[in-house]
Amino acid sequence: MIRPAASRPAAPEWRKSRSRLYAPSQLAAMADEQEPWDEARLLTTLAEVLEVYIPQIEPTTDLDTERREALRHHLDQAHAILANPEAPPSRYIGQRSVSAAQARTDAADDRVRALVELAEERDELVPQGHLRQLIVGGVPPGQHSDQEDAAIARAFRGYDAPSYDDLDVEWPAADTTTLEDYCSASRLLDERTSGEDHARAVARSLHVYADPAGASWLVEVVRAMEALMYARDCVDYVGAGKKKRERTQTLHTLQYHTWLWARHPEDGHLDESELQHCDYYETERASFDVENTKVQRMRTRLTLLYDCIGPALLLDPTWTTSSCMHVSAPFLGVLKAFDRAVSEDSVLADHRRERAEVSRETLVFLVDHMVSGQELNRYIEHFFKRCPAKCTLPS
Repeated sequence: MIRPAASRPAAPEWRKSRSRLYAPSQLAAMADEQEPWDEARLLTTLAEVLEVYIPQIEPTTDLDTERREALRHHLDQAHAILANPEAPPSRYIGQRSVSAAQARTDAADDRVRALVELAEERDELVPQGHLRQLIVGGVPPGQHSDQEDAAIARAFRGYDAPSYDDLDVEWPAADTTTLEDYCSASRLLDERTSGEDHARAVARSLHVYADPAGASWLVEVVRAMEALMYARDCVDYVGAGKKKRERTQTLHTLQYHTWLWARHPEDGHLDESELQHCDYYETERASFDVENTKVQRMRTRLTLLYDCIGPALLLDPTWTTSSCMHVSAPFLGVLKAFDRAVSEDSVLADHRRERAEVSRETLVFLVDHMVSGQELNRYIEHFFKRCPAKCTLPS
């Protein structure tokens, strides 16, 4: 497929560019000046351009990682077509790929359009009974895209706080013994239904995800806040300028060392220089990189969500540190497009800002009711001061 080095003329500039940060379009332009184009030559040149460009991308962010994975997919596809002359014509494969990509783009555009139309209606606040059902009963099952769009639409509306009269009746009281209530309800399932009756299995399938005192929800609220503050810590530390890449690499290495000490407690007494001489230091790196990439991706999604929909992110149990690791394929594109559409409309932007403040007050109100003591209240107050969502800031 790619010609042997001996049969090639002297390598042109675009093939010598491994040490220079050319974009694919620049590399292709250089190649275009020198290559006679036919379909096989085009694919071969594409493969060579990607071979040059992909190693230049250092996966320091989720976007870099996703870009590199996408380019690697294109490279593998080009090699596969070149290696199999009996395959259908590449132009057919290309058309099929373009059609599939266009279908995905159209579906994402439809999602954005529907969300913007819902936003323009500026519906009333989500009733407190609906929020209670989400927290105590769990998020209704469904496809990722449907759950995501429903949650974004709810967030734009904002969540109404329960009245004082409804608190004791509708919401778990402060200091409710979560495990006692949960286990008691489970035991009653066995007393009231037969094992031969499908009703027990159906009831327990719902009970598995129930959160009778809202304790799991509260834990997820704190986890999400910690993830958002950690993301802010990383931005503050890495900063900008010439040393940004160096600081990113330093932080990544320190995280790896911390991960290794937890994984190998028998070597916890070793300092960083000694740790680097352990047999497993290099071999464990791949496992860490996989885990770390997933967590980075989760934090990136969580941060983008928070900046787009504000404190409603914390109220809605649809969004957790776990669920943000598994989203629909076009989710980030849909979210960014929706955020851009709202930000460019002053009426919608003001409405979002007002409803975000209502959701923040609802969160503080519920936590104050559900937890005795002031430490969690102080924690939440500190979080909002340190990490205000972009959508809540004056335009």
